[in-house]
Amino acid sequence: MKLKKFFASKKIRYGSLATGLTAAFVVIMIAVNIVCSLLVERFPLKVDLTEEKLFNISDESLALFEEVKEPIEIFVLANEKEIEDSGKTGRQLNETLKLFKQHCSDIKITYVDLTVTPTFTRQYPSETLEKGGIVIQSDRRYRYVPAFELYIYHYDDYGNPIGVVGTQAELKIATAVAGVISERLPLAVVAVGHEEQPLDGLIALLKRNNYDIKSQNLIKDEIDQNADFIIIGAPKRDYSEETLKKLDAFLANETEEGAQYGKNVFITFDAEQPILPNLERFVSDWGIAVGSEMLWDTSYDVYFFTQYGQSDFTAALNQKGVTTVSTYARPLTRLFETDIARDTVMILQSAPTCVLRPADAGADWDAGKAAKAVVPILVQGKRYRYVSGETSTTLTSGVIVSGSHSMFLSEITNNNALGNAELSLALFDQLFDGNKIDLDIYPKELGGKEFALESNQDVWIGLVVFTILIPVLVLATGLVIWFRRRHL
Repeated sequence: MKLKKFFASKKIRYGSLATGLTAAFVVIMIAVNIVCSLLVERFPLKVDLTEEKLFNISDESLALFEEVKEPIEIFVLANEKEIEDSGKTGRQLNETLKLFKQHCSDIKITYVDLTVTPTFTRQYPSETLEKGGIVIQSDRRYRYVPAFELYIYHYDDYGNPIGVVGTQAELKIATAVAGVISERLPLAVVAVGHEEQPLDGLIALLKRNNYDIKSQNLIKDEIDQNADFIIIGAPKRDYSEETLKKLDAFLANETEEGAQYGKNVFITFDAEQPILPNLERFVSDWGIAVGSEMLWDTSYDVYFFTQYGQSDFTAALNQKGVTTVSTYARPLTRLFETDIARDTVMILQSAPTCVLRPADAGADWDAGKAAKAVVPILVQGKRYRYVSGETSTTLTSGVIVSGSHSMFLSEITNNNALGNAELSLALFDQLFDGNKIDLDIYPKELGGKEFALESNQDVWIGLVVFTILIPVLVLATGLVIWFRRRHL
């Protein structure tokens, strides 16, 4: 009887209630914490409070993810914690990758430490994989983004990078994703057989921006008619008439309905290259003459900053105020601006500080006594025909001639302070007559304020929830229980 009375007392009843409430509250908080952690890991529930929206992704990327219908694996060539601890740039990269995975269930992220797993590089023998780079792989193909392309750098007066000022990780990774899911990519054929000089910067740039590249010996092989471009890099041996007829046929793209055009040839020349009468005659048929001299800058010798012409290729660069550099360039001449069904477009010209150095100039040649020469160094010649019908169409093929070969080499295209890489892509992207996924994703500046102890916003939210909200709830619960029990 006493035991029954004991358990019926207010102290036991309210004490049991308090103990039960406390235990239940603790269990609920643990469960909420676990569920929230799982949800944040799986779904994009974080709030980005940075001024630059560093920890967010664009609508362009979200639209791209809707096109993904196959598994994609992203290999990050570094230790995850090492990237996270590297500062704001590392955290931004990791957060971007997490958002990719959260918004697209077909994407898998794997971190590969090359010092622990050096054999990983054997899967990609044609690439020089380096720490911090990213490989994006599907069943169709792969794309590699080197670490230096993920960021925007500040340079000193000598062109040396001295600090990171922005990130373009989302743009580069999303572009690679678009490349590995596309059914067909633009095909560029690199010509060999005439001692053509390598264009490593341009070719690597095209590969990383969703172009397929193949080499063909134009002496022996018929040109692949699936090709969209032929790239000829400063050959040292002249082209035969027979080989040039192959180029003519490629550009005409004849069918039973006539010339369909839609093809392009990109040719570079170089000041240290011999005169090539046949190839130079070929480009003159497209309205472009190649001089024998070398452009010499009175301030920088063989290097000079270029000036933009009035073309769509350079409009964006001109608006940004970004310049390009040319070197060892031969001067070009537009033989006409507009003719019957053909035009020429001046894309770049030399700086006003340039003069022409004769090919046979000796050691006593004086640049200070030579006349200044502002001449074209990058010109497009194009032919077209109009096709009438329900909708009128203009069919166009073109030849782009560069007086400089070196301006498309990696030591220049890899310099983000210059516009050479962006110009190179513009030349090919704007000429491609087909479907190619182009993403308009803007880089993000790293300047500005960042909330919460130099970390991203999940820390800030955690600070509010676990240092303010939960203690307030515990305090309120304690007060309620105390008021209920104080008169027992």
